Amino acid sequence: METPTADQMNVVAQVAAEFWHVPVEQVFDQIETIKVVKFTGGKVAGFLPSHGKSPSVFFKIYFYDRGFRFENAGLQAAKGMPQVEGVRTPTVIAIMPEYKAFLMERRTWEDTSSPWKRLWINRLGIDWFRVGAWLRAFHDTQTTYEKNDYFLRKKFEKFESHLNDLKHLFTADQVDKMNQIYDSAREYFNENSCEWVISHGDFGLDNIKKSGSMLEIIDFEDCQLAPREFDVLNCIIRMDYANWFLATRHSFDLITNQFLLGYRQNMEKTELSNFLSLLIKLDMLETYDRRKKNKSSNVLIRFTYKLFADNCLKALTRYTSFM
Repeated sequence: METPTADQMNVVAQVAAEFWHVPVEQVFDQIETIKVVKFTGGKVAGFLPSHGKSPSVFFKIYFYDRGFRFENAGLQAAKGMPQVEGVRTPTVIAIMPEYKAFLMERRTWEDTSSPWKRLWINRLGIDWFRVGAWLRAFHDTQTTYEKNDYFLRKKFEKFESHLNDLKHLFTADQVDKMNQIYDSAREYFNENSCEWVISHGDFGLDNIKKSGSMLEIIDFEDCQLAPREFDVLNCIIRMDYANWFLATRHSFDLITNQFLLGYRQNMEKTELSNFLSLLIKLDMLETYDRRKKNKSSNVLIRFTYKLFADNCLKALTRYTSFM
């Protein structure tokens, strides 16, 4: 993992100083006690230790406005929505707009999303009906028929990038069919309106955490207006690997049905859903293909991602053959 720059750690120190009510110089004397667990260039996240009367908290600091605004919008929408029994969102201790920072209650969860756990999705003990009900309640806090041009631009750009990087894996006919789906989606958005909702943006197993019987939905940094179908398809399709193994195919069907029952809506095939489904599948393939080549991972993890990549490619090939 890359490490934050000195300037970024200076912001972390300022956030800690304000939260602890101490001079920033005192924080620098204890900077090694601050644990950074994730750094992406535009964001740093980690844990502040307890200090005096201040508890240990999880912190997330953005270095660009959009991520902070998206996360804040998602947390505020989740706070104001009707509550779903057994499902919660992070408890915010403090928001510091001047630093684009969030401080949240520190929690621990079961491992439900490692490569090994994913292979046994039927044993995770997640109530998928409640997950679907939570997502529906979240979506319904904000709806509109005015399209989000930023969302569309980013998704079309991602599609183009993934198809360009992965086209060597497909036949010319398959690439042509994918481009036809892409063109149909562009035409659809130019000529039609659809329902847009406040979207989590990265709704899937990685961001559905479990502690005992309680579920927690986390990471709202991609939250923005999106077509209603996006979160639903993203969640279901990213669990499609369960459909590749005989032992979990029945479980995948049960999970999908329970999730859609909770959400109270089935997904019909349209130009929009075809494009979003294909984009998500390409994104999965790109991720698996990249991770199987990561030499810093152990052999078993790389083998698992190779297995996922091979099966994802087969699923994409079947998908395009029916288009």
